Amino acid sequence: MGKKTWLIILCFVVMIPLFGCSKSDEDEQSSQEQVEELSEDKEAPQSQREESISNETEESVDVDLTKLSSTMVYSEVYNIIMVPDDYIGKTIKMKGFFRVYPSLETDAVYFAVVIPDATACCEQGFEFVLRGEHTYPEDYPTEDAEIEITGVLETYEEDGLEYFYVVADELVILE
Repeated sequence: MGKKTWLIILCFVVMIPLFGCSKSDEDEQSSQEQVEELSEDKEAPQSQREESISNETEESVDVDLTKLSSTMVYSEVYNIIMVPDDYIGKTIKMKGFFRVYPSLETDAVYFAVVIPDATACCEQGFEFVLRGEHTYPEDYPTEDAEIEITGVLETYEEDGLEYFYVVADELVILE
């Protein structure tokens, strides 16, 4: 074939996508109307859903780590550890593994919920204290049990250093 034939074929190939699939104005209007109808249908349920979620969250928990992906949980825990002042006094719900840390210097025993990252190679944890009178080991789960706690992030000072911990109103054993 000659150059002219190839040039004509090339022109048709280029023109087909440009002109072959164009829509008429009526088609565009009906598509636009469909989008508007879908938007109107979704607006009311979405706002109602947001209202019920925000009311539930506002009343009970300020930061719910149990509803986040493992990557987001680890990121949020990192934020809490790095900038605790933004979270002091807020109710936090978290899930992790129960750990016990006896003090090497005193008779004190510290309890923590430890949260692994997405790959389970690294862990971050929060010290917690159960509200009320409790005795270890009778009132606590076995070590490494999966637990969920809900409580308020507070601070305390010990040996001249400030620490933060969760005063837990609720401890649930998940296993």
